[in-house]
Amino acid sequence: MPAPPEELTDQELQSAMQDLGIQSQPVTAQDQAALGGVPTAPPAQGTYPDELEQLAGLRDRGIISDEEFEAKKRQILRL
Repeated sequence: MPAPPEELTDQELQSAMQDLGIQSQPVTAQDQAALGGVPTAPPAQGTYPDELEQLAGLRDRGIISDEEFEAKKRQILRL
């Protein structure tokens, strides 16, 4: 079974995108707004998965890097 996208390195993700014919897209104003909308304090109980899923989607589309994803994840989880 393949690893989930959040467990792939940036290089593995880029390779998978290339294999699947997926091209990176430029960051749109909507994407920027979504990134700016990530709370710096922990969200209400039960919303961590939603926030992390949204971030993973941005990372999977090449909008944010793995490092940016990990930084925001730590921020959300207050690690």
